[in-house]
Amino acid sequence: MEYEINNATITLKQTFDAPKDVVFAMFQNPHIEKWWGPSTYPVTVSEQDFSVGGTWLYCMTGPEGEQAWGKAIYDEIDAPNKITYRDYFSDANGVIDESLPAGTITMVFDEREGKTTIASVSTYESADAVTKLVEMGMIDGVTETWKQLERLLQDK
Repeated sequence: MEYEINNATITLKQTFDAPKDVVFAMFQNPHIEKWWGPSTYPVTVSEQDFSVGGTWLYCMTGPEGEQAWGKAIYDEIDAPNKITYRDYFSDANGVIDESLPAGTITMVFDEREGKTTIASVSTYESADAVTKLVEMGMIDGVTETWKQLERLLQDK
């Protein structure tokens, strides 16, 4: 995975050996719950309305049973080309945790010769928010997450 941090923006890029319609479909239930999050923090709850204005509430559970809840609100879905959503930390009821960074993520899917590159641009309110996420392990977490997606695509 390639990544670049520029002030309040994180850009991530990864190429997958699969057509973009297949890769795009992996971002919906029941597929996303099979690969989202690091392998040590699998998704154990996933309630998703994959539509504009819809939400995805999910829980990743760690090896000691610790839970990390997240909530996405979809702003744009242009299948199989683009997904834009607001990304939040939340509780089990979907109440957003204002003490942790929130961002807007735009993912563009580009296919060339049967391979798909995802360019994911995450924009936050400040460079400090980005620093906090990096310190929390966000880059390593996304790297592991996309490795899991890659493995799932290889099995298809």
